[in-house]
Amino acid sequence: MRRLSIINNDFSFSELLSAIAAESKPPDSGDFENALRGFLNVKHCFLTSCGFTALYVILKTLMALKPGRNEVVIPAYTAPGLTLPIRKLGLTVKLCDISLKTFNLDIESLGNVVNGNTLAVVPPHMFGLSVDLAAVRAAAGKDVVVIQDFAQSLGSDQPVQRETGPVTEFSFGSFGRGKNFSLYHGGLLTLATSEHYELIKNHFDELPSTGLLRQYKAAVMFPLFSCLVQPGVYQVFHNILSSLKSKSEQTDFSAAKMGGIQVSSGEKLFKLWKNNYEKRVLNGLKYYEKLENFKGIALPAMLPGSKAAFNRFPVLVEDISFKQRIAEKLSQNSIEASFMYLKPVHMLWDLGYKPDDLPNARYFAEHLITLPSHGIVSDADIAKTVSLIESVLSFPRASGGNPAQ
Repeated sequence: MRRLSIINNDFSFSELLSAIAAESKPPDSGDFENALRGFLNVKHCFLTSCGFTALYVILKTLMALKPGRNEVVIPAYTAPGLTLPIRKLGLTVKLCDISLKTFNLDIESLGNVVNGNTLAVVPPHMFGLSVDLAAVRAAAGKDVVVIQDFAQSLGSDQPVQRETGPVTEFSFGSFGRGKNFSLYHGGLLTLATSEHYELIKNHFDELPSTGLLRQYKAAVMFPLFSCLVQPGVYQVFHNILSSLKSKSEQTDFSAAKMGGIQVSSGEKLFKLWKNNYEKRVLNGLKYYEKLENFKGIALPAMLPGSKAAFNRFPVLVEDISFKQRIAEKLSQNSIEASFMYLKPVHMLWDLGYKPDDLPNARYFAEHLITLPSHGIVSDADIAKTVSLIESVLSFPRASGGNPAQ
């Protein structure tokens, strides 16, 4: 028996152990940074304790470059913790509604949010779906900095990045639990050029080192968690793991540099991940192929010419009751789906918005279900998932029966 987790690595547990056990250079060798720079086609990168720390350093630098500007725009549906580094610096969070077509920040609405106080716009590539960064830059205006958030999209790209390099100077990502490439903890700040390298480096150098206790904890928790979400093991332990999930939103983060233990394991595991992550791309395309003509659901429109390494595969279910039934049906058949963030940002934090101020984000949170798309997902898993979804969507609504049974 096997049970499919919503998140996992893109390689087997035995491959993970072999990679970790492999002989390596000292953690300050720079191999991890060099590998990331080459993969992302950027000039510089800095390894941090988490993605929030990376955004914190970028914003701190921009505050010095553009004094007086104090607003940072993020989508109304995204990781709620994205507000933390903004508020930690005393800046104001401004929300832009999302597009129900692209499942990302609604670029057409951005012009109504940006103003003379806007310091930056932070567009995440949600679920691995590429945002049109050139269009975001045009809508934001030349005086507003666009900061790319690839926390959920490592391995995705878009045509302009392949042809002419990154559109944005500043970018950041995360290696946290559930990300495309995970070390359980950790983040990354990148610079496309050297223009602001010294300013960023000065703020980065001010960060303390991650404490040894936290480093050792991550070094233990990462392989342990990776073992527990392997399909055969997860079948036994999924109820225990579900009970251990945090029931509250994160309220702070520790800003620090990435620890040497994570740097060392990151360098080795990144080589392994690069050989496997394309499975996320292929799995996403297979979901599209099989689900695109189903009535009662909506799939995201991908940016033309882009490649999406899906963190999870997102689906909007028109009938909310059917969303719950799909999740139950999949769970009964050993496939874990997720509703992702249960509320939009403005309904989790008091940011001066009313619940109906950002209707697309609210609708999205209520109707979203995500499907596993990581490298452990097989063609048979996808076929089974699609068949189960079809069985729910085709069930007569007026019969009074329960399609999850």
